[in-house]
Order: sequence, then structure tokens, then C-alpha cells
Amino acid sequence: MTFEYVPPSLYNFLIQLAEKNKLGILELKTMFIRKVANDLGFYCPHESIGYKDKKPFCKRCWTRLNQTEQQTIFKGKLIKSTEYEPIETFLDQFYSYISTRESKFEHEK
Repeated sequence: MTFEYVPPSLYNFLIQLAEKNKLGILELKTMFIRKVANDLGFYCPHESIGYKDKKPFCKRCWTRLNQTEQQTIFKGKLIKSTEYEPIETFLDQFYSYISTRESKFEHEK
């Protein structure tokens, strides 16, 4: 699935949002698709890890990852594998802000 055409006003909004968050347009579109897909039941275990510019990402869903624990090897045997977690995006921050604001509003009623 590709986005061949985006209406001009929506594209201008995406450009402004991408510049504000220092992201590329394609990365921004992928974040939006991933967010909607997650809300509809999509799940990726982030098992296929790749690296770009020495930063980890999931090869299956292109989520940027953060390494939380280093692998442990003892006498040539893998004792503990490397663990990764998704990096919080601006969309995650936005939705957490909205949910806290709504919960405060409901609490005041």
C-alpha cells in the first residue's frame, strides 16, 4: 500500500508536523498507520531486529527500539538475550496527555 496522493492541505499539515518533530514524511505516515492498526488489533512482537545508523528497529513494523538489556554469554552459551522496547513517539505522548486530561475532567464532575 502506497500513498501516491495526499490532498494539499493535509500534506502541508504533515510537513509541519514532521518538521516540528524532526521526522520524515514517510516515517510520520508509518506512525499513523501503525497507531490505527494497533487500535484495530495489530500486534508485533518485535523479534526481527535490524540496525540503521547503529540504532535498533523492528524489521517487520519499522518501530524504533531502545535496547534495555545487553545479552549475557557465559562460556560460549547464551544465558540472556538482548531485550528491546519501543521508543515513545510524539503520538504516544499526545494520546497519554489526552487521556490524563480527560480523566481529570471526569474527576472534576
